[in-house]
Amino acid sequence: PWTQTAWPFETDLETFIRNALLIGVLDEDVSLNPVIWSLVVELRFSIIFVGLALLCRRSRWSLIAVTMGGHLIGRLVLNKMGVSPPFLVGESILGAVALTLFYLPSFGLGIAAADWMLSHKGQIRIDGWLQIALCGAFVGVAKIINDDLAWCFASTGVVLIASLPGPVSSALILRPVQFLGKISYSLYLIHFPILMATTYVFTPHIGLVTSLLLAPTLSTLAAALMYRYVEVPGINFGKRCATALAGRP
Repeated sequence: PWTQTAWPFETDLETFIRNALLIGVLDEDVSLNPVIWSLVVELRFSIIFVGLALLCRRSRWSLIAVTMGGHLIGRLVLNKMGVSPPFLVGESILGAVALTLFYLPSFGLGIAAADWMLSHKGQIRIDGWLQIALCGAFVGVAKIINDDLAWCFASTGVVLIASLPGPVSSALILRPVQFLGKISYSLYLIHFPILMATTYVFTPHIGLVTSLLLAPTLSTLAAALMYRYVEVPGINFGKRCATALAGRP
């Protein structure tokens, strides 16, 4: 039933443009592909990234405090506006700002963690069994609390553990895992429309179960192509732009 009701809307040029521009204020702005809501937040974050990075250079704890304060303000405003979780769109300009503040710790903690990892590279050692136990504890506690902020801290903790030598990092360098890691962002973005399209197109011919089993394969193939021909060229272009702006040959 969910697959039959996930796309019950008409698409027009205005809807397409609003989706393409990643405006993300109204529900219609993420109607073509619901996961785009996270790109909207990431786009807004990229505007203030340099400021957050500079703050981290001065003090990681100041960065964490600012982003946590922003989160609490955003949570309060969203609650006052009557916006119910999960928080995907703000339904107004004020709501969009509050939504961005709500997810700010995801980026602030990430910046602080990256800075910490770079400054302590090779200095930290934790036994393998403790690494696995900590990862399990992070995920378990976040699952019990089941709150966005808890998941934010848990995810940051898992990333920090994965940066250390040990069983977690060893598992992550396996070739199949590396492949999934490389295409994971494209897979995240493309899996929903492929799932919906596959269900609509093939279910009348091969049945629902077969269609649902086909969707992951098609999504993986499409994500691999998207990574190769969209992500990699985009990353390389960004690096060339950064090099040119920095004035380096």
